[in-house]
Amino acid sequence: MRLPHGESPNKRAGAVQVVRVVFRVSDLPCAAAAATLAKRVRELPGVVDVTVNPVTERVVLTFDPWATTAVEILQAIEARGYAVERPPAPWYAANP
Repeated sequence: MRLPHGESPNKRAGAVQVVRVVFRVSDLPCAAAAATLAKRVRELPGVVDVTVNPVTERVVLTFDPWATTAVEILQAIEARGYAVERPPAPWYAANP
């Protein structure tokens, strides 16, 4: 069941359960593009933290799985024109 934007059982219970995933993203031309991408991803609902390294093409993403899914976040990154190398399932499965 999806909750309204920004709502999470984690918040209601006073605890925060997050998922951390690491994946590769290519086509980052420079550090400024990586910083812009990180800023845009941080604005997505459920994203707790994100680090984008343009040199290693590595993204470290921490998010609330009750508020969003990794697939939704990756689709938002791909919509910005970046190629994402998805790790094998089940890490990007639907909400728990």
